[in-house]
Amino acid sequence: MTEGGSKDLRAQMKGWSEERPSVRVGRYIDAGCWKRKIRAEGRYGTIRNSIDRIVEVLFPQDTEQNETPEQKNMRVTVAQYGTSNIDHMFTKQETRQVIRSMARRKAPGLDGITIELVEAINKGSPDILLSIFNKCLELGHFPSCWKSAKLKLINFRDLSDPKAYRPICLLPTMCKVLDKLLTLRIFFHLKSGNFLNPQQHGFRPEMSCETALYHLRSLVEEKARSRWCVCIISLDVAGAFDNVWWPSVLYLLAKAKCPENIYDVVVSYLSERYVIFENKALHLKYKINRGCPQGSCSGPLFWNLIADHALNLQLPQNCKLQAYADDLVVWAKDKSSLEQQVSHALEQLRAWGVHHKLKFNQSKTSVLPITHMRKLTMTDPPRIAMANSTVEVVEEMKYLGVLWDHTMSFHRHLKAVKQKTDAPALNNSGQVVQ
Repeated sequence: MTEGGSKDLRAQMKGWSEERPSVRVGRYIDAGCWKRKIRAEGRYGTIRNSIDRIVEVLFPQDTEQNETPEQKNMRVTVAQYGTSNIDHMFTKQETRQVIRSMARRKAPGLDGITIELVEAINKGSPDILLSIFNKCLELGHFPSCWKSAKLKLINFRDLSDPKAYRPICLLPTMCKVLDKLLTLRIFFHLKSGNFLNPQQHGFRPEMSCETALYHLRSLVEEKARSRWCVCIISLDVAGAFDNVWWPSVLYLLAKAKCPENIYDVVVSYLSERYVIFENKALHLKYKINRGCPQGSCSGPLFWNLIADHALNLQLPQNCKLQAYADDLVVWAKDKSSLEQQVSHALEQLRAWGVHHKLKFNQSKTSVLPITHMRKLTMTDPPRIAMANSTVEVVEEMKYLGVLWDHTMSFHRHLKAVKQKTDAPALNNSGQVVQ
């Protein structure tokens, strides 16, 4: 399309109506610095219908229909929670450290306030922001204007597939600051109360992918050298962060005896949340009632609360769950015992998922038999089922960026890394760099 044609199309967008029927041409959605084309064909009608469908898929809604008695009791516990434990007010030092720790030059939310502006205000008059945050803590309230995120949609693949879109939610900077203040307080409470599972390597200080990989390899090699049958099961929670059930988060905070004023602000924070999509033709507002707030500091903490509940399960003997609650290591003296223990452990994890309204992605769940000491073979691998479906047996799996193979030699990973490093580098003009 020529430059003049593109200008004509953008000008024409101003006159488009939300109810105008679709035509068989491509349309551009103005998403700030990104402009992506959405096909108005087939099940897609107007631009609004397209956005409605994308948001419906990317932001699943929570309903109380078909809930189990246990889940209904969780809602009751959340609503009735109360304690005499009250946390102290925020301090100037806390606020200053949180503001300093936040990344600079980031896109602001709907209000246009950047972290640089917030920092300048706090530097000139720290009492202003401190009094606002402490009043929120005193009232147990999270301001409504801070709970609406600016929605951006990016797509580099199939433009007709809603799942191919990547949502970017830009939260107001003031929301991020208060959210981080709350997150640090909650983390301190959980750590001091010994509520954090040591097997969780994700989003924890002094823990990382490297520590998870080291502990996993050490465990597998130790059991293999001891002549045990060992296998690694890679699990995948479908849309983990996007499907976090808010009553589960609040229920686990209540069980951890979270201070009441902190708890009340979190309850307010997780209610009446919205994402807003804007372009030159539309202003669309969607209510969100599940999932970790994207771009928030509390999102990883909320996920870890639920993941830790899985790590705390009393799994069968010789079963170990670690890392981001997506990796299970099982060992046994013989293949038959191994199959029984794995099946029992997977059933417990499936029940954990049902309890928190989460589902495992069966197509991404796989088992890697360890043939290092020849207790297991790839010609006769263990047969494992989950939810009446056979789990795929693989010769290699990629876990936390490392390619694991059944022999534990890591030759395939080293070969793949070498191929990447040996590939010719290209400069900005597409020319090979010598």
